[in-house]
Amino acid sequence: MDAGESNEHQDNPTGNIEQFPATTERQNTAVNNSTSGDQSTKKETNWPQRIEAICAMLLVLITGCYTFYARKQLKAMQGQITEMKNTRAQTKFDNASAIIAEQAIAQNALTESQKSVDKSLGATIDNFQQEQRAWLNAQPAIGIPKSDAPYKIQIPILNSGKTPAKHLMVYFTGKFVAEGEKVAYTFLGVPQPSGIATPGPSITFTYDSTGIPKSGDYVAAHKGDKFIIFGAITYEDVFDAKHWLTYCFFTRGDNSYAYCTEHNEFGDGPLPPNSLK
Repeated sequence: MDAGESNEHQDNPTGNIEQFPATTERQNTAVNNSTSGDQSTKKETNWPQRIEAICAMLLVLITGCYTFYARKQLKAMQGQITEMKNTRAQTKFDNASAIIAEQAIAQNALTESQKSVDKSLGATIDNFQQEQRAWLNAQPAIGIPKSDAPYKIQIPILNSGKTPAKHLMVYFTGKFVAEGEKVAYTFLGVPQPSGIATPGPSITFTYDSTGIPKSGDYVAAHKGDKFIIFGAITYEDVFDAKHWLTYCFFTRGDNSYAYCTEHNEFGDGPLPPNSLK
């Protein structure tokens, strides 16, 4: 080994290990530091953008949630408002129905009360008129038909009421009937006006055979038969109400009269058509 090589060995104590230039290492270090700095700068630069993006996403999410719940709450409120309107309308309808029902009840009560008052008043008036009106009845007749002379038959009319009877009309018929013969109550004459009957035994209707041709012959031809008197009386009371009665008498053995077992009725209103056929 020459002196030149010896010196080289002395200058390179590591032997065969290759030594890189110091400049290259420093350059690599600088590059690494530069890259790390750029990355750090980039990281520092991206954080605000990321935060802003996150905030935007959160804002969108919050807005969506708020919109969803707001819409849900709006629907609920609309439902409540609709229900309130329906309830209010139903309440109005119920109140109106209740008022109408109460008015109907009150009207019915008033009507029934009025009917009751009218009925009571009518009954009072009717009772008063019944107590104060005229009541007529025919008393058994007086007078027997004779064949040898004219005769008279009288029918006393008694007013047992408290007021006069007016516009009296007397229907009178007399005839002979055989024993067991059925009587037909037929009137062929004209009713006789008899004026006014005051309370008590006020008037007497009289039938006079004077001037009637062959009345004596008629009586003689029915000797032994029963003589019957029948007819009707119509009149009005002081309250202008119409009344009627029918009467029937027959002769007895003592030449007096007795009431027949039929055709002695009375009633109110016009004389029924079938009373005297």
